Amino acid sequence: LSIGLAAPHVSSGIDGVSVKAAAKKTAAVPNNARVLAARDRQNYYVRFTEKEVVIEPSMDTGRTKMTVPGGVKIEPVDATVVAFYPGGGSSGGTFEVKGPGGRASYIIRIEPSTGSVRAYPSNEKSLEKNGVTGS
Repeated sequence: LSIGLAAPHVSSGIDGVSVKAAAKKTAAVPNNARVLAARDRQNYYVRFTEKEVVIEPSMDTGRTKMTVPGGVKIEPVDATVVAFYPGGGSSGGTFEVKGPGGRASYIIRIEPSTGSVRAYPSNEKSLEKNGVTGS
């Protein structure tokens, strides 16, 4: 009896861990574009879709792609493409990384003025604190 009750709890915990790992991996992609833009002195564009994140340099020198794990999806809150500039800034954007059934999710926030990338658990206070409304 106790095994049947514990299994769903463990499963949801595993989902949360995998979504957290996917969010960190997803956040690393725009952070990499930020570094590349400064190093190569050119704009880099990061395109978010439901299942992948793609880095595209402005001087067509090739693309880098990361696919999110099965059951995890990315939803844009206010942009689908973020530009990173050589001076360190970006066009900014907010994305939500959701687990299976939307049970666990993380927000990825890219600051326009500095280009800094931050991932944190999704909740209303975090969204409001960072000036993001809606979902």
